[in-house]
Amino acid sequence: MDYSVVTALYNGLEHTKAYLESLQKTMTGEHYEVILVDDGSTDGTREFLKTLHDNPRFKIRLNAENCGFARSNNLGVGGAEGKFLLLLNNDLVLKPGWLKPMREAIEREHPWMGHTRKASVVGNVQRRLDNGAIDHAGVYFSVYATPAHAFQNAKKLPKTKFTPWAAATAACWLLETEYFRALGGFDERYVYGMEDVDFCLQALENGRVAVVANQSVVEHAISASRGESMEDENNYRKLWEKWRYPLHEWSVVDQARYTWIKAQTTQAIMSKIKGKALLKLALPFWKTIQDRSIKFTSNPSTHLR
Repeated sequence: MDYSVVTALYNGLEHTKAYLESLQKTMTGEHYEVILVDDGSTDGTREFLKTLHDNPRFKIRLNAENCGFARSNNLGVGGAEGKFLLLLNNDLVLKPGWLKPMREAIEREHPWMGHTRKASVVGNVQRRLDNGAIDHAGVYFSVYATPAHAFQNAKKLPKTKFTPWAAATAACWLLETEYFRALGGFDERYVYGMEDVDFCLQALENGRVAVVANQSVVEHAISASRGESMEDENNYRKLWEKWRYPLHEWSVVDQARYTWIKAQTTQAIMSKIKGKALLKLALPFWKTIQDRSIKFTSNPSTHLR
C-alpha cells in the first residue's frame, strides 16, 4: 500500500464530510487507506463514522477519552500499513493536483546550509477557507524565538518548486511511515500545538529538513474543530525548555533567511539589501549550527501503540 491517511477528529462533522469528499475526489487511482481517530466528538461524528464501517478503505478508532492531537495521531499511525503517511486535518479541502508535488519533494534531496538533505516532512501552501488568503507556506523562527507562518497574508510565494524550512504545520504532511516511527512520533507532552514543530526540530537534529511544496495548494478552515488552543502558552514553554539552546541561534538565522527568501520573491531592491545585511549578521550563528557535532536534546519518550 502506498499511503496511510491518518486524521484525528474532534467535532467539526460538516468539515469532516467535506474533507473526506475532497480526499476521495483527489486521490482517484491511488492505493491508500484512511485511518480516522475520533477523540471524543459530541456533535454526531461518531454516529457518522458508523456509516463507514463497511467500507474496507476505512479504519475507525474511537478513543475512550480525549487524548489530544499528538496521542490520537500516534495511535492512528500505530495501525498504518502504507509506505507513506499523509497526516491531514479534518478541516482541509484538498484541491486537484495537491499530492503530486509533495510526492516529488519526498523523493529528492534539498539544499540546506551548504549541503543537501532528504525531507523529513513535506508540507504545502495552505489558503484560508473563508477568504483565500495565504495562511501557511512553511514555519520559521522569528527574532523572538517563536515559530511563525511564512508568507502569511502575502500576495506572492517563492517561484521555486520547493522551499526547505525549520518546520511545516502538520495540518497537511507527507512523510515516510517508518521515519515517523523511528523518531518516536509526536511528543505527547504537547497539548494541541507545537508537537509538529518539535518533530521537525527533532528531524533537523537527525539530518533531515522540513520542505514545503509550493505548487501544492489546499484550503484550510484553521482550527475549525478545536478552536484556538488554550494551551498555546504552555506548549511554547515546553518547546522552549526542550530546545532553548538551538532556538537562540535559529531565531537569528531563520529571520535573516526568511527576509532573504521574501526579497527574492518580491524582487524589491531594498529588501534584497536588507536581506543580505541580515544574512551577514547571522553568519556566525549559521556556522555554529552548521558545525555542531553534538545533539541538541534527547529523543522524546513517546511510544506508539
